[in-house]
Amino acid sequence: MRHRYFVRTQYGVIKIKSLSYILGKPPFISNEEISNFINKLMDNYLANPSTKLINMLEARPANINIFLDYFNHQPELMVSPQFNSSFIQTILAARTGGNIDSKIASMANQLYEQYLQLPEIKQQLAYLQIKEIFGNYDRKADWAESNAQNYLLLSPKKAGRTLIVAENILTKMLDPDLETKWNNIFIFHDSENLGPQQFSLDEFFNQDFPLFSSHFSYSQHQATFNKLIEALNLGEQLDTLFLNAQKSNISTTKLVDQASQHTLKEIFTHVLDFEHGYSLKDKNYNKIIEL
Repeated sequence: MRHRYFVRTQYGVIKIKSLSYILGKPPFISNEEISNFINKLMDNYLANPSTKLINMLEARPANINIFLDYFNHQPELMVSPQFNSSFIQTILAARTGGNIDSKIASMANQLYEQYLQLPEIKQQLAYLQIKEIFGNYDRKADWAESNAQNYLLLSPKKAGRTLIVAENILTKMLDPDLETKWNNIFIFHDSENLGPQQFSLDEFFNQDFPLFSSHFSYSQHQATFNKLIEALNLGEQLDTLFLNAQKSNISTTKLVDQASQHTLKEIFTHVLDFEHGYSLKDKNYNKIIEL
């Protein structure tokens, strides 16, 4: 019970990263008791399908080997609804992270081949519509092409729901910016390739695949902010200033001088009612809430 509490707190997550880094090396890992202890910690940590494992693995590439070994010894976890997203992130980190040993990348490729041979995945690849878009179009990954649809993820929330996505797109979805495209994916339910009218991206990323929930929500908020700036019609200079400011925690440009304040007042007079506490005018409020 102490171990479980240990890993469920934020402090515990930090400890898992540190302990796996230290104890996951020889001679510690060869000790059965220590190995079992590390596996128990990792079980609790990785069982959350929302876990953002990729950032930790990119920051600590030496840990990737530990996680590959973890899944290699428990292949059933690769297709477990709770562990699948952590497995996919491990493969992605091993293939795309900086300063990765070629042996690690090779080990990841071999482990992913095993994944594709597991019954749960073979069943998906047997569907004609999936076979026609996945990897090399013959049930195998095509690592020579970054645009190949090589990654197949299982939904932890909706049985039969799968996501197929290319490596370059998946990388952007796990580290999005304002240019990230969230619809460059293939969504299947059992054998059916779902069209845009058959699913909601909101529901898909927030419910079906919670791994992407926070990233997708953030991107949506940023897109709404962009629409707000456009609706306010601030002019090219201020548009650029406000849009650039949202990309940083701190803006070095301060519009506090008299000329800037005068310009802002002229612009916002059209949308704000200064006589009633700087509230939005009705016509502008109605336009904004429709964004």
